[in-house]
Amino acid sequence: MTITASSGSNSHPATVSFNIFDFIIGTSNCPGNTPLFGTPNGEIEPAFVGEQCNTFTLTTQTRVQGGAQAHLFVTVNALGGMTTFGADGFGIQGGDPTGPGRGTPVPQLHRNVCMFQTYFANGTLIPRSYLVANGPIVRADPLSGCRGFGEVFPNDVEAPLCVPPDVPANLDCALPNNPDFFDVSANALTNTAPGTYFVDICGLDGTLINCARITLIVVAAPVFTSFVWTNQNSVSASHGGHFKLQVANVSPTTSIYVQVTISGTGSFGDTFSATASAKPLIAPNSSSPLNVDVSFTSSEVGETFVFTATITVSATDPGALTGTSTLQSVSSTFTVVP
Repeated sequence: MTITASSGSNSHPATVSFNIFDFIIGTSNCPGNTPLFGTPNGEIEPAFVGEQCNTFTLTTQTRVQGGAQAHLFVTVNALGGMTTFGADGFGIQGGDPTGPGRGTPVPQLHRNVCMFQTYFANGTLIPRSYLVANGPIVRADPLSGCRGFGEVFPNDVEAPLCVPPDVPANLDCALPNNPDFFDVSANALTNTAPGTYFVDICGLDGTLINCARITLIVVAAPVFTSFVWTNQNSVSASHGGHFKLQVANVSPTTSIYVQVTISGTGSFGDTFSATASAKPLIAPNSSSPLNVDVSFTSSEVGETFVFTATITVSATDPGALTGTSTLQSVSSTFTVVP
């Protein structure tokens, strides 16, 4: 920009240079099978994202009770002029612009948490004091205070810009304005009430604040009502193992999709994992059998497996089950026989 000052016939120009910069908080993705690579120096572990889903599911079962966090990956894209092409601890950070700089203590989580602003289904903002005692707790994870977090991003400015034939997936170059991701997690506390919540996911960079709203559905944790398999002590290598699990939706109001996975580790070091197809459970109080078949080889005869059955839940989409809360519910052993 050129500014010219004049007085009569006298004038003098001055040139001022400035940058315009901003960023956007975009769509979100459930966890899945598409890898997001870490930084070129390997500081960040790769994450795996799946389909787009701006609504995710959490059960009322806390982590102490065997429940797990529910996750989303929220897209962040710098539009130029930032200290990074996307999100990192020195650029765009996840947080609540109204929250304290060091986070709010949440006794049940044994840490300070920078939780995002959360609303009841009618749009009423939930006070932070209520969330601390009752949840749900939604935050950028892992988080250190309210102004920084351990982020996941494919390429950043630590690498040179990509010039063909460079391959960004090999972590040897960085793409300008390449989208990065906030890993957003939700936790249930002991008194977390089932229902629909809205959450403002915000990114901060100095005085810049941009937010996107996502939906969290909290459902009553489904339960196993019965669990049987081929033989309570042994499974035949020649015929394989058959597991039948009856899962019940105990919610009086919310229909859900459920999926069961059987995973085991053997005394010889072998492992297996098998998953049943997702089944809808209509509210209220419906149940359905889920069947899982596992095959074994002759080399595994005599091996004893410790296995666990887990339920994965979604309130909205059977294809997004990997983005939901997982409940570890049943664990036992069997030995493979001829």
